[in-house]
Amino acid sequence: MNSKRKPSRPASTSALHDTSESRSRKRNRDSSIDKARLEEETKKPDFKLTIPDSLKGLLVDDWEHVTKNRQIHELPRETTVDKILNDFKESRSDKGEVLDEYIRGIRLYFNKTLHTQLLYRSEHDQYDQLFDGNSDQQQKPSSIYGAEHLLRLFVEMPSLVVETNMDADTLLDIREKLEATLRFIQDHERDYFGTDDQDLHAK
Repeated sequence: MNSKRKPSRPASTSALHDTSESRSRKRNRDSSIDKARLEEETKKPDFKLTIPDSLKGLLVDDWEHVTKNRQIHELPRETTVDKILNDFKESRSDKGEVLDEYIRGIRLYFNKTLHTQLLYRSEHDQYDQLFDGNSDQQQKPSSIYGAEHLLRLFVEMPSLVVETNMDADTLLDIREKLEATLRFIQDHERDYFGTDDQDLHAK
């Protein structure tokens, strides 16, 4: 006598529904995790500097001299970036390792970015003549260039700083020091910037 095989019982509707819901929840959870990760990776901190109006005017004048009038600054400058940073350091009451690190950082940023980000096209030949294509030589740009080019660095600093991994407290401290440096430069405009065209010559 042949025994009849019992047909397999189909999965209940509720079981299928539970399985579908579970998979849907997992997909949504994975999607949320991916979205959060993407937002975290692409999120950039808001970092803005307040540049005094008088210094903005000097930036515009500098741009016109170099790009429109085809003039370049006499080098080396009498007051160099190194001297300005040292003057700022000496003016501070918070001398110490934190301030020293800040000064070293600004000097490093200046020396690393001058050729690629801070010079106008007509200034590149002058740079190449000074350094002969060797930016690793002992004399650094910060010991030759002056306030005009240092000011250009401050315009670029927000985009440079947000590429770092600094935490919010460090970013706040850096911004305060950068703005203090700008105010210090503003207070010494007559000392640090050439008057009229005396420090410029035709390219």
